[in-house]
Amino acid sequence: MGTVALILLALLIELQARRFPEGSDIKLFYEVGVQALLISFVIVTCIAGLGGPTAYAANPARDIGPRFAHWILPIPGKGNSEWSYAWVPALAPLVGGAIAGLLYMAIEEMIFPGGGSKGGGLFVG
Repeated sequence: MGTVALILLALLIELQARRFPEGSDIKLFYEVGVQALLISFVIVTCIAGLGGPTAYAANPARDIGPRFAHWILPIPGKGNSEWSYAWVPALAPLVGGAIAGLLYMAIEEMIFPGGGSKGGGLFVG
């Protein structure tokens, strides 16, 4: 869910830049300053909103590294390292990114039907 929100919102912020007239000052202002600021706000909001007390693990290495250390270190009385769950942090961002990409292409087709210079993607006729 976090990857879908992060990628989809970042892509939609980029899509908004295509709605401004080509070569206009407002488009330049949006692309140079506002776009990066909005994407930064999306990242901070996803991390703060989805993270809980230990923060959002946006990087699969944040799960694999501690899991590997727990597995290899001789800690007395330690439990299972739960390797059966280790595939989820590695595969979930890939699936989330694919879902966000498909949603983006559908939204792009609704805004710019038929492709053209501003649209395109999977649904171009």
